[in-house]
Amino acid sequence: MRKNIKKYVIALCVFIALFVLVLSEAFYVVNEAEYAVKVRSNKIIGNPISQPGLYFKVPLVEKVKNIEKRMFVHNIEPDSGTVVTKDKKLIRVGTSCVLKIIDPKLFLDTAGSMRSLLTRVDDIVLAGLREVLSQEPLDEILRVSNDLVEKNKHKKTSYMASVYNIKPSEISKGRDKIAKKIKENVRIYLKNYGVALIDIIFTKVSFDEAYAKQVYQMMIEELELQNKEVWDKGIKQKEAILKGE
Repeated sequence: MRKNIKKYVIALCVFIALFVLVLSEAFYVVNEAEYAVKVRSNKIIGNPISQPGLYFKVPLVEKVKNIEKRMFVHNIEPDSGTVVTKDKKLIRVGTSCVLKIIDPKLFLDTAGSMRSLLTRVDDIVLAGLREVLSQEPLDEILRVSNDLVEKNKHKKTSYMASVYNIKPSEISKGRDKIAKKIKENVRIYLKNYGVALIDIIFTKVSFDEAYAKQVYQMMIEELELQNKEVWDKGIKQKEAILKGE
């Protein structure tokens, strides 16, 4: 008799444990910072849940995927690829993108995961940069206003500027307007992944290594020319002193 009671107690404990386990799997919590999407056999069931609260799912059959609902920042390093400007300058551009998932169902159907999404964002942004920046000269990309032109109007031209005929030119668009155009173009493609592009900012613009070497060489040549000019001037002064002039 005691053995039978013991078996019943053990069976009851196992049943209660299984019941609690199944019950815990049946409910899930959605917080205010995320979407929740129910998935059954890799297929999305119903509409995504965006309101916080306690929800039910079929235990052991349905799974829940949580997706970030808040805005997030994705930085793209300059090393991602080179861009050729309208005036044939090779540059590398770093950007910072502010993104937000607005359609979690479309996001899961197309990208599937955050890692996959960010890889596609990198490709789309780089393509957008190349498309727009290839139509703009370097001055337009680097500057935001014509303040530099105004400051140099009453300033003496430097030696380097006179040798290479370098003068700051007026810009018609500037970096901010160019970034806005890139944002408009990129935003269209990201909508196909259920993602909104809130903003895009240039964080760094640097010369490509090959072009940077040309710039350094130009600086070396400029210094050599300047040294030669000073040397020639000194020789002339020396000759004038020796002649007693």
